[in-house]
Amino acid sequence: MSIQLTHIALTVKNLETSLVFYQEVAGLKTVYRRVGETTPDQVAWIADRVDNPPFVIVLIGPITPPVEGPGSLTGGSHIGISVPDRESVDDRARIGRERGCLMLEPTYVDAVVGYICLLRDPDGNGVEFSYGQSLQV
Repeated sequence: MSIQLTHIALTVKNLETSLVFYQEVAGLKTVYRRVGETTPDQVAWIADRVDNPPFVIVLIGPITPPVEGPGSLTGGSHIGISVPDRESVDDRARIGRERGCLMLEPTYVDAVVGYICLLRDPDGNGVEFSYGQSLQV
């Protein structure tokens, strides 16, 4: 078996609020969910598709006591999500403006990065929406 990226895990302050953001703004779907009374039992896996996703974002939370600093996405760190066209980037930016979480207006960077905008999720993590981004550099 070859090496394969499978997930990134983010600790969130409110699982429900984060799920709403990623479902409504990013269009992601819940692949798996476990909600109990203890932190390890409050987990949701989200992805671009439900059937056999190659990669998921794991939302864990809330952690008590809260974990701050290293471990949260800061600075230029972010999650990247490809969308089907420039209009979809513009739509995400409009939603970000309405929710007060738009960090970067839609911008064409170059032939590799493509057309992007950047939002903040409810926990302050950066979420980039891109069109025309090439992973074949």
